[in-house]
Amino acid sequence: MISPRVRRRPVSGLGLDDIVVERVLAFLDHVEVIRGNQAATRNCRLAAIRGFVEHLLRHDLSRAEQYRRILAVRAKRARQRLVEYLEPEHMRVLLDQPDRRSPTGLRDYALLLFLYNTGARISEALGVTPDDLRLAPPRHVRIRGKGSKERICPL
Repeated sequence: MISPRVRRRPVSGLGLDDIVVERVLAFLDHVEVIRGNQAATRNCRLAAIRGFVEHLLRHDLSRAEQYRRILAVRAKRARQRLVEYLEPEHMRVLLDQPDRRSPTGLRDYALLLFLYNTGARISEALGVTPDDLRLAPPRHVRIRGKGSKERICPL
């Protein structure tokens, strides 16, 4: 947990002497204990800190030992989650649910089929525009994911 001696300050109020391993460890502990984040989130924060400290090391050799101690902080083992997916027979049952004789049922069927065939997240599917679709062979869709990453999925 964060030590009582550590004062909360905005990032703009930090100096290079404040970037020490004890404070980094206190922050990482805060991420897990106080915020309740998992080890994977803690490791993401540590990766960002390491990137910043590597930049500092390239430009400030006078604090090399201070930075080296931070770079030596190890990531925690994060529990690997099993990938969950639907078996084809379960997907067929799901696809049989919408009433394809109605416009909304046909829409729902098309959306379920689109999500299943592309692996798109709901937010990605909602972001698809007519310009992203190519319906002439070879049929495909451009999907914009997290971090503005794009991928092309066949249809």
